[in-house]
Amino acid sequence: MAYDRGMIQPKRKHPTAPESETDLLRIHLLSQEHDDENWEFRSWLKQNPPIKSMASSMR
Repeated sequence: MAYDRGMIQPKRKHPTAPESETDLLRIHLLSQEHDDENWEFRSWLKQNPPIKSMASSMR
C-alpha cells in the first residue's frame, strides 16, 4: 500500500526489555515458589540440549 499524505501513520511500539529483578530476597522466594517448574525445565534441558549452530559445527 502506497503512502498517502492524508493517512495517519500508526504509532509503533518499541519493544522493551523486561526489567531484571535485583532484590536477592525476592529472587530467592520466587525460585522457591517455582521450584517444581524449574526442576522440570532443567530436566528437559538435560534431555534436549540446545542445537549447535551450523557455523560452530563447521570449525
